[in-house]
Amino acid sequence: MRSARDELQAFAVAVRFLTRLPAPARAEFSPERLAASVRYRPLVGTLVGGFCAGVFWLADIALPGTVALLLALAGGLIITGSLHEDGLADTFDGIGTASHGGAAEAHRDRMLDVMRDSRLGTFGALALVVALGLKIAALAGLPPHAVCLGLVAGHGLSRLSCVVAMQTSTYVRERGVATPFARRLGLAAWLVVLLTGLALLAGLSLALGPLTASLALPGLIAGHALMRLGFERKLGGYTGDTLGAVQQASEIGLYVGVCAGMGAWASSSCGTPGQTCPRVSATVSGHSTFVSILRNLRRCRFDDSWSHAPANVRPRRHRQRQVRLQSPPLRTADASLLAGYATPHDHRQDRDLDKNIAQGLLGRCAVGPAASSLC
Repeated sequence: MRSARDELQAFAVAVRFLTRLPAPARAEFSPERLAASVRYRPLVGTLVGGFCAGVFWLADIALPGTVALLLALAGGLIITGSLHEDGLADTFDGIGTASHGGAAEAHRDRMLDVMRDSRLGTFGALALVVALGLKIAALAGLPPHAVCLGLVAGHGLSRLSCVVAMQTSTYVRERGVATPFARRLGLAAWLVVLLTGLALLAGLSLALGPLTASLALPGLIAGHALMRLGFERKLGGYTGDTLGAVQQASEIGLYVGVCAGMGAWASSSCGTPGQTCPRVSATVSGHSTFVSILRNLRRCRFDDSWSHAPANVRPRRHRQRQVRLQSPPLRTADASLLAGYATPHDHRQDRDLDKNIAQGLLGRCAVGPAASSLC
C-alpha cells in the first residue's frame, strides 16, 4: 500500500520528467518512482495546458488573437522543454528512413538508430512545421474561452493517450529512457488516470457543449490511432520518441475536433432570417454582465468593433481611438433584445451608450440570410 508521501514523490517525479518546472530535491529519478509517475501524466499535462491558457488569456487582452496564440504555444514549448516535439521529429525521421525498400529487420534497426540521432532531418522538420501549423489553424478560429479550454483539455488528454499507448503496446528497445514506463499499471493507477480524463471531458462538455466534446474525443482517438499505425507496423512497438509523436498527434486531433464541434454548433443555429447571431443569444443565457457580452461577441466579424465599446472595457490599443459610428438604424426587435443584456448587475441604466453599441454590434452581426457569412 502506497502512502501519501510516496504519491507526492511520484507526482513530483512526473513534473520533473515532463516539464522544466522546479521539483523538490527529494524527487530523484528511480525505476520505481518513474513507473509510479505514469499515473500522473494526464494531471501534469493539465497543469501545462493551464499555463498555456493563462499565457493566452493575458496576451489576448492587448494583442491580436493569433499573436496571443503563438505566445501560448511558445510558452508550452518552453515549460516542457519541447520534449514531445523532439519525439515527433525523431519519429518522422525514422519513418522517412524506413520508407525505402529492403529487409524489414534492417529497416527496424535503421529506424532505431536514426531516432537516437540528435540531429534534425528533413522529415522531422516538416513534421514540426505541419504540427505547429495545424495547431494554429485549429485554434485561431475559436473564441478566446474555447481556446483556453481546448489548451487545457488537449494537453491533459494527450498525455492520457500516451499512457494508453504504453499500456497497450510493447517497448522495443532493450534499454532506454522509457524502459521504466513499460510496467503495467494497477487498478489504483488506472483510476487516477481515468478520473483525470473524465474530469477534463466533463469540463469540456459543460463549457463548450456536448456536441463539441463528442467531436473532440473522436479527434483525439483518430490522432492516436493514425500515429500508432504509422510506426508500430514498422517497429513492432513503441519507444520514448514515438510516445512524443502519439502525444502530439492526439493533441492536434483534439484541437481539430473542438474546431469542428464549434463550427457545427455555429452552422446549425446561425444564418436563419430573423434571428440574431448565436453567440449573441448564447451570451444572453450564459452571462449577465456587459463586459462578458463584449468578450463573447468578439467572435463575430464586424469591422473595428472595439471602437464602439465603452472606454473602460476597450483593449488598451483602442482606448484613444475615436471612430465615427456608421450603422443601419436600430430596429425595434434589436432594441428589445439589447434591453435584456444592457443592464449591469446593479441595474443602472445607460441606454444612450448601449444604443450606440447595439448599432455597431447587432447591426453588423444579427439578422438576415447573410448572417452565416458574418458570424
